[in-house]
Amino acid sequence: MTTFHVRVDDAEDDTDLYDLYRWLSADLDVRLAAPKLVERPPRPGEMGGVAEAISVVIAAVSAMGGVVSAIAAWKMTRGQRKNPTVTVTTPGGTSVTIENGSAEEVAAIYRAIGD
Repeated sequence: MTTFHVRVDDAEDDTDLYDLYRWLSADLDVRLAAPKLVERPPRPGEMGGVAEAISVVIAAVSAMGGVVSAIAAWKMTRGQRKNPTVTVTTPGGTSVTIENGSAEEVAAIYRAIGD
C-alpha cells in the first residue's frame, strides 16, 4: 500500500479541499483508494483541526493514473476563473503539481515514486 497526499495550494480556505474530497469520494475508481481528509491539529483558541490535505491509499501504483485523471476532471469543472493548483506528494516527499492530468504529469508522479 502506498499513501499519497493531495493538497489544494492556492485556496483561501479549505472549501476547495472539501469539494475535491467529495469529488474523489464519489469517483468509482478513486473510491477504492479510500480518500480521507488529513487535518492539522487545532491551534490555541480553535475548536478543531483544519483540513489541509487528502490522503489517498493505493495498492498498485498504476491506480494513481485514475486519481490524477479524477483531479484533472475536478479542476476542469472549476473553470478558468477559479482553477486552484493541486499538488500530489509522494511517500518519499516529492511533489508534483497537477495542471491538466496529462500523461506527462502522471509519468512525473510515477518517476517521483521511484525516487
